[in-house]
Amino acid sequence: MKPKKTNKILYMLHELSHREFESKVFFSFEFLKNNWKVYLLQRNFFFFNIKNLPPGVVVYKSAVPSDNLHFKKIKSAGHVLVCLDEESIAEFNSAHSINLKYGEEALKNLDLLVVSHNRSKKIILKKFPFLKTKIISCQHPRFDFIKYLYNSKDPISERIKKKYGRFVFLPTTFYCNHIMGKHGFIRMYEEPFKKLNHKQKKFLKKLYKKHEILIKQHKELFLYLGKKIKNIKFILRPHPSENDNYWKKLFNDKKQFIFDSTYPSFYYQKVADSIIQYNSTIAFESMVFKKKSLQYDPVNQINSNKDLQIFDLKKNIKSFSNKESLAIHIDKSEKYNVFKRKKNYDLKKLNSKKIFNNLKRFNFSSDYSKKILFYNLSPLKVISRYILYFLAKFKILNLLPQKFLSGKLKILKKPYISIHLNHFKYVSKKYKTISEDQLDFIKDAGKKYLRNPNFKIKRIIDNNFEVNK
Repeated sequence: MKPKKTNKILYMLHELSHREFESKVFFSFEFLKNNWKVYLLQRNFFFFNIKNLPPGVVVYKSAVPSDNLHFKKIKSAGHVLVCLDEESIAEFNSAHSINLKYGEEALKNLDLLVVSHNRSKKIILKKFPFLKTKIISCQHPRFDFIKYLYNSKDPISERIKKKYGRFVFLPTTFYCNHIMGKHGFIRMYEEPFKKLNHKQKKFLKKLYKKHEILIKQHKELFLYLGKKIKNIKFILRPHPSENDNYWKKLFNDKKQFIFDSTYPSFYYQKVADSIIQYNSTIAFESMVFKKKSLQYDPVNQINSNKDLQIFDLKKNIKSFSNKESLAIHIDKSEKYNVFKRKKNYDLKKLNSKKIFNNLKRFNFSSDYSKKILFYNLSPLKVISRYILYFLAKFKILNLLPQKFLSGKLKILKKPYISIHLNHFKYVSKKYKTISEDQLDFIKDAGKKYLRNPNFKIKRIIDNNFEVNK
């Protein structure tokens, strides 16, 4: 039976384009199958064009207090608002205890909150009971794509394996190495609140201090592994929020260590012999690739995983308290043969079906009889960013009287200088262009799922796409 004709639109917003692209396209398959119109848009691009867009379903990735400013704009434009919570993939109990996770007003504006685990759902409902009819638990659609990748022959992973041979994958995320400095890290939490309370300040100070210790430990670990293990390469891929120069300077003269962020991390995970991470969603993703993640934490090793809510994730992390035992484990590990497959992944069983079925209760339609016109970002915003960059670069901001800089002028204070100096670097990493290789691979999946050889992903501009059945 063919799906009925519909005039509904799905807007999927993304922030880290390179990491989110494939999973967001996979999420769209069920909607395309039911004849929805689908757009995959950068968040800032969506809000710049929001007045031109017909009402539809908007998929957002978080619901922190500051998001409520965006949520009000979305709701006032007549959209149905869904939060597909990316952060609940690897959840920590402490994130809820000090209110750095969700904003109550933001949650009230949601039409549907999707979290990855039943335990997360129970914790959230205990704190926000008004969500009872607006929350569901469902494995994140990211894992639909990763399962498909694991069971598919893809040219990207094969190219990586052919280029490097045996390698250990080192995806890093250390808050103390934030590209925008210490204040850039704090601002991730500070922005949602007018003023951080004592518990929040204490928590962030402790977290930052812990990561200062962790990055030092891992620097020593990586150098030690390079000396002890000569027959394996080490591929380093820092998180987009990290300062790459820290690692590049460290390994500049060491040929065994290779800095490579050409593709999203899951393509490297698929063909890596070992993965070393620290309490990251990488550990959860590696479960799909049938391999354990290794974790090094000599100071907090006993308690490092107790805060995690997901029991299966704890089981999939093999922790080490000393460099020697970790090096022996890697050296003795068997070569990982990812290409000795197995079975074809059943594309009919996508997690997005559950989310799609929950959206059936919302009665709305979108008038897209007229062609939607998209406009690129305002040059005034770009110009203002360049002005702030030059004011910071030539130390003019240092000369301003700090005590008079409040309200909107707060961004001119000295602690924000590192943010202005590194803004364009950060944006270029967040919105790194989706490669043609990635597009071709995901198009092939769409053709299989929709049974349509004409399935297309049309680039509007930059990393903004129209996805057509």
